[in-house]
Amino acid sequence: MSLNPPKAHDYSRTLITVMKDEAPYIVDWLSYHFSIGFTHAVVLTNDCSDDTDKLLRKLGAEGLVTHKNNAAPHPRGPQKTGYNRMRKLDAVINADWLMSLDVDEYLRIDVGNGTIDALFDVIGSDISAVSFVWQLFGNNDITEISEQPIIEQFDKAAHPLQARPYECLGFKTLYKNGYFSKIGTHRPNDFDETRIKDFEWIDADGCSQKIFTKHRHWMSHFTGLGFGTTLGRINHYALRSTKSFANKWDRGFVHQNAPTVRGKGTAFDYWKLFNWNTTREIGIQKHIDRSNEIKAQLLNIKRVAHFHDSGLNFHMDKANTFAKSHPEFFKKIHELGHSHLNDDLPDFSKHGCPPIGTRHYVNTANLNKKLSQSLLPKKVTENTTYSVIVNHE
Repeated sequence: MSLNPPKAHDYSRTLITVMKDEAPYIVDWLSYHFSIGFTHAVVLTNDCSDDTDKLLRKLGAEGLVTHKNNAAPHPRGPQKTGYNRMRKLDAVINADWLMSLDVDEYLRIDVGNGTIDALFDVIGSDISAVSFVWQLFGNNDITEISEQPIIEQFDKAAHPLQARPYECLGFKTLYKNGYFSKIGTHRPNDFDETRIKDFEWIDADGCSQKIFTKHRHWMSHFTGLGFGTTLGRINHYALRSTKSFANKWDRGFVHQNAPTVRGKGTAFDYWKLFNWNTTREIGIQKHIDRSNEIKAQLLNIKRVAHFHDSGLNFHMDKANTFAKSHPEFFKKIHELGHSHLNDDLPDFSKHGCPPIGTRHYVNTANLNKKLSQSLLPKKVTENTTYSVIVNHE
């Protein structure tokens, strides 16, 4: 089978991720990212019950995915252990560009036609890394798990300049291979200092983040340094539908040290932190037709549709069983509804995380001032949304 794009074993723009039990969402996630210009994905899985691993092996046979088993033990948790293991894979070693994204994260490019080519046309050849800030998408009052594309179902999100809770400030990084020796969840690590002269790292406003080569930041700052939205965002669908979230919570999380997982927070804490439906954001939907075309091609690969459908049915059945045995869970979720900035949000500072703070929005005056330092062409920064977003300070 031939997809155009991508071609088999084309590692030029490679996604890297670790997952468990995500069968209903894999083809959707891959189709979208192939539609904007990624060419390959490296996926490590562990302890799957829903045919995630079988589906990925079929895609791997076509050269579109590199799939490996991320077997226990996981001395640093499944995610970090998986990242360490994948550094030796050909698809990572030979990649030109790499980006670590979870299956609930979609890179949204807001310049040109919304593709990686359009992004590269804007940033030029001298930029070696770009970080994009999360925009948190809520459940949009959707309860059921369905076949409908994620980017169609969920179009309500946190305000684009929201700074509370601190999860609104996390970023993910697209970067040229060869400058860093370690893969990180949010950004690469262990920079090769001998290459500093030919390296530039920017945020999505085009402002230098080269300082991050020395500091392991994974969040942008309230002042505006590191925060950006001109080039694009990461659409973070941490919840999806209510039943999808129930399965996610029941399954457990890949990053066991996160403050909002078991032992440090409840499912309802997590829901309040991520269920933002304040702003309608549909920029990503320009890719629906192309993404659906690629999805149809992927599902036409032998046995891919079978494992996709079996995974979807598995998740539907699991969620329905959970709903019957935990009616109070869904009752509480329904009562919580959407999150609002005047709510009392969970504070996990006692677990070593930054405090929630009182600032609700990033200051637009600071951001507009920061744009004067941008390395992007002036015609790009002149079109930034900071000139029209209402300052809620």
